[in-house]
Amino acid sequence: MTQQRPLSDQQPPGTVAEIDERIAHDRLRYITAFFAGNQSEAQYWVYEIARLENLRNLVQRRDAS
Repeated sequence: MTQQRPLSDQQPPGTVAEIDERIAHDRLRYITAFFAGNQSEAQYWVYEIARLENLRNLVQRRDAS
């Protein structure tokens, strides 16, 4: 079963450091799901990590301007 974060209860991370922390945490979840043989959950974490990496890029651009 996929463990999704509740969207309405959490604020999106606002700094690059917060985003990097969530990426690291989600990578551990990906590894756990992958080695447990749960491919659908592992794929979910791949997409979630990509989403956070895109968010990090946006925040970095915002901070640079």
